Amino acid sequence: TAIQQYAATMRVARSALEAGDLVFFNAHHVGIYIGGGQVLHAATPALGVRIDDLASMIAYNGYLGAGRL
Repeated sequence: TAIQQYAATMRVARSALEAGDLVFFNAHHVGIYIGGGQVLHAATPALGVRIDDLASMIAYNGYLGAGRL
């Protein structure tokens, strides 16, 4: 689950995000930070995999934190 993935990562400050870091949202959702304020994630079954702005995802889903493997 996203919570198990979050527990297995080293915490990263939002200001220190690098491409490849995982970003976790309060709605038990996880995405991959790809740089430039963008996140790759599986939005919904209907929308599929997409790239969205991190700030808008935080506003919509809340923000749990970020982690690095």
